[in-house]
Amino acid sequence: MKIVFPLLSLEHHGGTRDIVEIANYLASRGHKIVIYVPEDRFTEHYPVSKKVQVKKISQSGKGFFNQLRILLWYTFNMEKADLYVANFFPTFYPVFVRSIFTKIPFVYFVQDIESRFVRFPLNAFAILTYLIPSRKIALSTYIKNSLKFGYIEVARAGVSNVFLEKPVRERNFNFPLTIGHIYRRERLKNSRLFLKALPDILKAGFKVTIVANARDIPFRDKNLKVIPYGNSEYLRDAFYDKIDIFIHTSLVEGFGLPPLEAMARGCVVMLTRSGGPPEYANHQNSIVIDKYNPDDMVLKLLQIKHNNELLKKLSRNAIKTARLHPMLRLGKEFEKALIKLRHFN
Repeated sequence: MKIVFPLLSLEHHGGTRDIVEIANYLASRGHKIVIYVPEDRFTEHYPVSKKVQVKKISQSGKGFFNQLRILLWYTFNMEKADLYVANFFPTFYPVFVRSIFTKIPFVYFVQDIESRFVRFPLNAFAILTYLIPSRKIALSTYIKNSLKFGYIEVARAGVSNVFLEKPVRERNFNFPLTIGHIYRRERLKNSRLFLKALPDILKAGFKVTIVANARDIPFRDKNLKVIPYGNSEYLRDAFYDKIDIFIHTSLVEGFGLPPLEAMARGCVVMLTRSGGPPEYANHQNSIVIDKYNPDDMVLKLLQIKHNNELLKKLSRNAIKTARLHPMLRLGKEFEKALIKLRHFN
């Protein structure tokens, strides 16, 4: 089976990681996989199998009209295949139009509730992709239940073997504990909640490590360290393995992989109720914090900072949970979903 993925980028973000995992797995199963991507939006951050063919098209550049030019190119120039896969609402439209004229089927792989991440009028185009009849595969049960339109299969994300294979160091959870956070600028990632709590966290004697561009963090303190973004091995060794408690602040998450990565490394996870994480997070392996109130975050940190037994219990349960959610299942479930959808009318 020949499957074509038209992408707007193949760079460092969770959606790319999922696509690469699926492409590599399907290629290992004997499918012919082709990925289209603008040449200036390609960074092999996640290793792409040699069995996957990456075709770089002209540079996309910046701005609405440059992006539109790429989408039009996909609409009229993509090679024929047995199946097209769209993974983002802008690429939905080229494969939808092309499928009408070529009779080639397509699948919409919905990796998040995209209408919540863009403003009007773009969110109207995102909502329309949910309403137009199409075969869909959602990244989580939460996304499937949120869409509520049509027949939708689920292919769940998971944590990479990079985080599972290396032995986890045993933490004593002695104070001062180190708090970790991955800063994101996007509004729905809600990192401003962590920044509001940060002065009180430092005042309480905790150490803090933030993954961010240093210019985005308006604080300087001897107990505050800001480290750059990097690949999975780097985050494992320089971040997750160096912290005790990981704090995730999102307002909305389709799945929410960083907390699961932190669990795999034995971190205690504190997270908000944001939709997707209940696929793996519960009161046995994590602590829920208020997504709007920074004082709640600080209060719960103070309550657990000397409770070694609780922290060790949460850590042990977190490791067990992560091992039940390997990334390898994503490719397997995606292929199973394709098989079911091909027989669905």
